[in-house]
Amino acid sequence: MDRTPPEHSMLILTQYVKDFSFENPNAPEIYPAMSEQSPEITVNIDVVPIQRDERVYEVVLTLRINAVTGDKVAFLIELDHAALVSIGESVGEEEKERLLLGETPRYIFPFSRKILSDITQDAAFPPLVINPINFDEYFNRHKKGTLKATLAAQPGAAQPGAAQPGAAQPGAAQSQDAQPSDPEPSSEAELAAPGAG
Repeated sequence: MDRTPPEHSMLILTQYVKDFSFENPNAPEIYPAMSEQSPEITVNIDVVPIQRDERVYEVVLTLRINAVTGDKVAFLIELDHAALVSIGESVGEEEKERLLLGETPRYIFPFSRKILSDITQDAAFPPLVINPINFDEYFNRHKKGTLKATLAAQPGAAQPGAAQPGAAQPGAAQSQDAQPSDPEPSSEAELAAPGAG
């Protein structure tokens, strides 16, 4: 009887905040203004997988949020939330792309959403609530023309062994002209009503 465990298609090795900034440039004057007019909130997302080892990728989910009330900025948020994932040896190219651009950001997003909700509440705003993002649609829209770019590794020599958080080594570059995919509005957001959980 074969007791060899089945090979995984993808393993999440770790997830972490890679970069984070919050600006509240017009406090405290913005608070009474917001009680009279709800802010207009724009959400932009980007997903960029970077090869770190032979089968290890760092997938960075970037969320940029701009909230404006009248002609004043209420708050600006930029969050790069990343996951280090291992892709199974038998996984084909198309499935790998789906896992990196669809499944991995779907895993990261709830954690990102909580960070954004907490920071807005800590800044004396109602908590920010971002509607769910359809990452399958995101993957399908980016499948043609951008995938080779977004899957390109950073320049450098590949290192043997599994990459470790905080010490991941860049893999060999696959394309010298690689650029991250352009961020685009992909979700809606609103501030929760006062007293909402």
